[in-house]
Order: sequence, then C-alpha cells, then structure tokens
Amino acid sequence: MEYEKETYFAGSDCLISIGFQNRIFGFKIQLYMSIF
Repeated sequence: MEYEKETYFAGSDCLISIGFQNRIFGFKIQLYMSIF
C-alpha cells in the first residue's frame, strides 16, 4: 500500500502532463467535429 502511494506521488507530475495533453487532444477533436 505504501509502495503504491510512493509511485503515485512520483508519477503524479507525469499523469498531470498526460491529462493536459489529452485535454488539448480532445479540444482538437471537438474543433474538427464542429468544422466537418
């Protein structure tokens, strides 16, 4: 349990950056859907 917590906090920055990229990707998809 403690090990999972440590790995979670260690990868939190990476997860945040991945989530930010996914948000931008989703925004681009919505943009394309509205155009076409």
